[in-house]
Amino acid sequence: MIKIVKKSNMKINKCKSKMAKDFFTPSDVMTDRLLTIEQVAKKLQVSKMTIYRYIKAKKIVVYKIGKEYRIKEADLGKFLEESKK
Repeated sequence: MIKIVKKSNMKINKCKSKMAKDFFTPSDVMTDRLLTIEQVAKKLQVSKMTIYRYIKAKKIVVYKIGKEYRIKEADLGKFLEESKK
């Protein structure tokens, strides 16, 4: 079973157990298409490093599956809407 953790601006205290709302079931994630870093960079016409900077600055919501990051198309749309302001 794959555990998918939502990373966002919310800080999680490592001493406390993570709440159920921080975990998503596969059906929650699969309702929207997941994109790789390369796909997002290509869509935005920026480098992969720029996407990694957005992730580190917590400007974009990512899902870590194993050692790889994935970004929902809906979250990418939200990021673009917030950037437009």
